[in-house]
Amino acid sequence: MESAMSIFRKTSVWAFMIFLTCWATPEIGICAKTESKMVTRIETAAAAMKNRKMVVKVTGMATTGSLLPTSARLLRRGENFQPNKEGLLEYELHFNPPRNYSGFKLAPVKAGLTERSVPDGVKGVRVFAEFNQVDALFPQPKKKK
Repeated sequence: MESAMSIFRKTSVWAFMIFLTCWATPEIGICAKTESKMVTRIETAAAAMKNRKMVVKVTGMATTGSLLPTSARLLRRGENFQPNKEGLLEYELHFNPPRNYSGFKLAPVKAGLTERSVPDGVKGVRVFAEFNQVDALFPQPKKKK
């Protein structure tokens, strides 16, 4: 009985060590992060103010090597977080490219952002990509009849 438990314990320890080596090292595996890269182009961008919070949703295209939409993130552009001359906050859409992918096929990437502290006078956002930029203005309030 003890030898069976000893074999099971040794096997479990070896399996755990192999798992850690393959999936948890920074060079390879799940926790490996590559340098973020700006997406190729922006397809759609939407911005709205909801309960004193700014909600931004963006879809872009990037060389991800995947057919499914990949998550991305919006990064603030510039040093200070103030609107530009047109009253727009500026962001860049970034994603983590796969390692060793040298293809040219574009796939969709999506990002969402909720800003809780928005400066006064903001009219919308401008999102930048490598080859284009898209403005997303807040919807105009509907006038009551």
